[in-house]
Amino acid sequence: MMKKFAIGLFVIGLILFSHPSWAAVTVNIAEPFVSQAPYHKWDFIHNESCEETNVIMAYLWINNTKPTSKFVEAEIQKLTKWGLKKFKTYDTTAEQTAQMARENYGLSPKILKAPTLDQLKKELDQGHIIVMSFTGRLFHSPYYTKPGPLYHMLTLKGYDDKNFITNDVGTNTRGADFKFSFENIMTAAHDWTGSAKTLLKFSAVALIFEKN
Repeated sequence: MMKKFAIGLFVIGLILFSHPSWAAVTVNIAEPFVSQAPYHKWDFIHNESCEETNVIMAYLWINNTKPTSKFVEAEIQKLTKWGLKKFKTYDTTAEQTAQMARENYGLSPKILKAPTLDQLKKELDQGHIIVMSFTGRLFHSPYYTKPGPLYHMLTLKGYDDKNFITNDVGTNTRGADFKFSFENIMTAAHDWTGSAKTLLKFSAVALIFEKN
């Protein structure tokens, strides 16, 4: 009996080895990566432009457009001025960021409040990208200048068996396909409140972008 059981385990292992995609599901949507500092100039505006840059990435992905530093920089400047005129602030909530996407690019992100892990994975399974806001200093990333951003936005573009795969615009280049654990993403996810002191009091809000 034990011999048959061992043979059965060996066969299962051989099948999984021959078909690794059966052993661990991996979703990774091909969204182009851009940095919120496209010329690697981290001045005040570019330190504050994560919301604008994630909207730009979504626009590029939806329109199958290859990014250039010149285009991204011009759009960051345009969206920053728009946000200051509209909201009188550099930092925007998820709903304000959705409004930015609608009024500047004609995009129609779905707003998902307090999303669960399964809901986020389901959206990715359907080929949708997800823009979310976070308490940046709760992130486990070695590429932020310490102590890290108080408030940050990035895009979820996939997942594997343990992690979300992201485009993290808060780096020069290393944010492309950067992985954060499921636990880290779900713990750090908080929408902007207007004040860093109350950031942890707001639950997560996800912006779901899909191609037509």
